[in-house]
Amino acid sequence: MTGWAILLSALAMTAIVGVRYLITSGAFALATRVRHPGLYRGLEPQMRREIGWSLASAAIYGIPAGVVAWGWQAHGWTRI
Repeated sequence: MTGWAILLSALAMTAIVGVRYLITSGAFALATRVRHPGLYRGLEPQMRREIGWSLASAAIYGIPAGVVAWGWQAHGWTRI
């Protein structure tokens, strides 16, 4: 059961980081498109790649954060 708890915590933290990124960057992109129409024209493939890499980095930050959060709750590893 412990393995599932660690995995769930890591996935939850990754989802939190990823959704926060999507909301923030999506709002910025929308505001930029409204203010400067046509600015991103022709950049859609590059933007998809950048979003993909950003979501991958969400896992890089989310997985360790999830492990630490699990360790804190389950074992008192840290005083964060």
